[in-house]
Amino acid sequence: MGKCIYCGKQAGFLRKKHKSCEIKFNEFKQKISLLLSNLENINSVVSEFRNIAESSYISREILKKVILDEIKNLIDRVLEDNILSEEEESKILELIKGLNFNIDEIKQTPCYL
Repeated sequence: MGKCIYCGKQAGFLRKKHKSCEIKFNEFKQKISLLLSNLENINSVVSEFRNIAESSYISREILKKVILDEIKNLIDRVLEDNILSEEEESKILELIKGLNFNIDEIKQTPCYL
């Protein structure tokens, strides 16, 4: 029996995921992407993120990957004008700290390069 790639529990014979886990995962990604589109209040973003993460029951490894991917997407959006303002940089760094990432984890992602 295979384990679900999202929750880590038994998924069934020759299965990699539960359909319900996949649906929740996709909803989670959409909520995180929407949440990160507005960085006006970082504390509110971090708090809401934690609520979403707790209700998604997705494994920590998957959560971490999604968050790093979304931070990368956020940085790409911010850099569309080829200029990173001090305010944008400050908010991104505040977000990274608020989500308990360290700079070494960010340095290993393509968005840092």
